[in-house]
Amino acid sequence: MVGLIIAKLVYLGFESYYNGFVIDAVTSTHVDQDLLKTLENFGNRISSVGITLLLVPLYYFVVKKFFEFHKGVMVIVIILLTVSTYFGIHKGLNKAVFEIVKQNKDKRYESYYIELFKYGMLTGKLGYSSFIPKENLDNLSIYDKVMISNLFLLTQIDKDLIKKFVSRGKESFFDIYIHKYFQEDYNEARYRFEDMALRIQEDWDLYSDSINEVNKKFSKIDSKEQLNEKYKKFTKGLKRKYTKYRMNVRQYTNVLNANLSRSSELNRDLIRYFVKDSSIMGKREYEKIMERYFGHDIDPKRWCEGRICPATRMVAKVIEEETLAKWNKEHNNLPLNLTQKQFFKHPSIRQEVVEQLRSVGINVKRTFNYSKKEYIAGYMKTVDSHFQTQKSKLQKEFAAKTGIQRVKLGLSFEQFAHQYKKEIMLQYKEAKYGREMYQMILEGDLTGFYERLYKPMLRAKYYDQAFPEEEDFDIKLAEYGDTAIKMLYIPPFAIFMSLVAGLLNIVSVIVLMMFLYLHKDASFKMFGAKLMAKLIIFSMLVYIPYSSGKNREILSPYPVLETFKGSAYDPYMKTLNWLLVVEAINYNGFYSLLMSTGLFSTVEDDYKAKQLMHSVTRELTGLSKSAKEKYLDD
Repeated sequence: MVGLIIAKLVYLGFESYYNGFVIDAVTSTHVDQDLLKTLENFGNRISSVGITLLLVPLYYFVVKKFFEFHKGVMVIVIILLTVSTYFGIHKGLNKAVFEIVKQNKDKRYESYYIELFKYGMLTGKLGYSSFIPKENLDNLSIYDKVMISNLFLLTQIDKDLIKKFVSRGKESFFDIYIHKYFQEDYNEARYRFEDMALRIQEDWDLYSDSINEVNKKFSKIDSKEQLNEKYKKFTKGLKRKYTKYRMNVRQYTNVLNANLSRSSELNRDLIRYFVKDSSIMGKREYEKIMERYFGHDIDPKRWCEGRICPATRMVAKVIEEETLAKWNKEHNNLPLNLTQKQFFKHPSIRQEVVEQLRSVGINVKRTFNYSKKEYIAGYMKTVDSHFQTQKSKLQKEFAAKTGIQRVKLGLSFEQFAHQYKKEIMLQYKEAKYGREMYQMILEGDLTGFYERLYKPMLRAKYYDQAFPEEEDFDIKLAEYGDTAIKMLYIPPFAIFMSLVAGLLNIVSVIVLMMFLYLHKDASFKMFGAKLMAKLIIFSMLVYIPYSSGKNREILSPYPVLETFKGSAYDPYMKTLNWLLVVEAINYNGFYSLLMSTGLFSTVEDDYKAKQLMHSVTRELTGLSKSAKEKYLDD
């Protein structure tokens, strides 16, 4: 008997989890057909276990009456009854689900649109304030969630409700349709769009920064006025250069005269060392005299004229020659007494001026004619050379980072983006969408992707299919209609049955614990006492929550339910008073406690796991898998 109590307690834990999970699934936007099927199978198993556990005490009582004489046979019979009961109930529940779908197949059309409407409510795109207060949609209470699980009631309020929804809110329904069935595809399409737009923007920023860097380097380039001023300074420098030349010539003349004035003294010094055969006595002393007068040795024959050594005329001539040689050495053989025009046309002077200008960044020609035009042309040639170097460097670096070869400089954003237009146009099969994307990128508007690009693309292909007619659900969309029926009608049934099964097992556990020490008493009197205790406890567990809900007017925030007063659904409306209170106790209490352990997964966990699986698959295969149309195919 202790084992049965433990089994029931374990079952109650799973039943509480299942019940709360159904509530979460009904009010989630991430439920797909796989999760729905898993939930259906899990629920049928849990319910089968719950009902089977309820019948085990009865089996024990009956079997003990007939097989008490043999405990082994009694155990075998109880096991067989238990197993057959579990499978029988499981099969019955599966059939019940099938029958619910079958009996409501004429509601496939309604169920499809109600499911879309529910999705719209959960995403904040649609509302029905008399059913769920608008202010509650952003933060649903457990009462709101239970009401949403009973959304099928809307079809009983207004038979033309679906037509009103579709006719008045077609655009909103189409948004919901896209959000529900193309969410993954939309996310990938938006990512591709934003990735392209942001890549172009990043490349543009890189391009602009590089251009600014080049401009910064050339920001100090001289203006026309500055160049004119520099040229004036240059011409003044030329005049000073010529003036210096004239001063050097004058200095040369002075030196020559001074040297000639010493010719008599030099002549006397030379006579002492010459003999009749014109040779020199005392060569060392001669070299000292040459060093003193000229700084270097001079061939003695230069002093002679015929047989006369030294000759007075030759002494003066050698002095003139040596003084001129020194000038030529110091002034690069520059002629004496040049006019200003002759001076600047002289090759050595022109070469000196050209090299001087080039050293300060003015790349004039070797045939420079000293004009302002050629002076400015030389300056601009240097600037252009530096600019071409910077341009080439910019183009190489930009190509390395973006793949765009030899990008032009000075482009506007529109001209820059035009380089990507071909790549943009290849993003879409229809050229008009490529042009729209290109225009959005030019405008810098990334927020309008859905309205301007994605929605129009889906509208062209899926708009009519998003609003099927009733006859479409007879054959073509029968499966999807049945899925919608399950989502609409099964959850309230499953939630109610789960709570009832759980409640009955709670009653059973309480009674088993009350009569734990009397479990061997199999008399009808004891059976009656247990049954009476169960009825009393069950009645209390039904009446107290119902009374609490009634007194608190728990249904008052949902005025649409007033419509059902006096109708065939009136008993169910009264049941909702009990259902909401009990569900709140389970969801906010037991279910939340179970989820806090981290041992159980939520609907969101299931969704994230699937997203991770898809992400890993795309990463491993290199494929960009778009979401398939889950509802309507061509």
